[in-house]
Amino acid sequence: MSIRYKIYKSRFKDKQGQENNYIMYKSVETMDMDKVEQMISDACSVNESDIAAVLEAFKFVISMGFAMGENVPLYDLGVFKPKLMAEFDKNGHVIANSEKIKTIQFIPSASFLKDVRKKAKFKHLRSDAIVMSDFEERSQKYLNSLSAGEVFTRYDYQYSIKMNYQTAVNDLNKLTKMKKINSYKMERNIFYCLAGEGDEYKPDFASLAKKR
Repeated sequence: MSIRYKIYKSRFKDKQGQENNYIMYKSVETMDMDKVEQMISDACSVNESDIAAVLEAFKFVISMGFAMGENVPLYDLGVFKPKLMAEFDKNGHVIANSEKIKTIQFIPSASFLKDVRKKAKFKHLRSDAIVMSDFEERSQKYLNSLSAGEVFTRYDYQYSIKMNYQTAVNDLNKLTKMKKINSYKMERNIFYCLAGEGDEYKPDFASLAKKR
């Protein structure tokens, strides 16, 4: 896999009057925490629930560290530090209770940055290229394999693409909100089928029996 980027032309000219190009990283989405936890778990012996608990506790450590006037390190990856903002009166004094943490900066360590740079591979995307997220790629591939009216379950979706339970649930919820699929609740089970108009898109629950 590669770091994807596009080429852009600067809106400003340099000292020589030249309009220079620059490249910008193109992300498709923010990795969800379930995926982060799963990838860490796959890379070591710690289970996903323990990873989630540690990350939740680390938020407390960051808050306490800032309160004690300390930047907070994350192993040897780098440090977190707060960026502050406030409102001032006409005499240049800070107005009481106007102080806020504007954002939290993460400053990578030299060793971490060197390691990431060493492993990085790059891919140039055309200006008209459509970048699909992992969710879009896997869900579209599965939906393309279905016939109109064919009914499927979370289990069918999860194990056809080989993902964990929570990722499958999140995907199906997204697809339902996007009106790509319809959901039907029967007793304690939820069934899905492609969304569309016409009789051919009516749920064919008999297709489930064929799969079982």
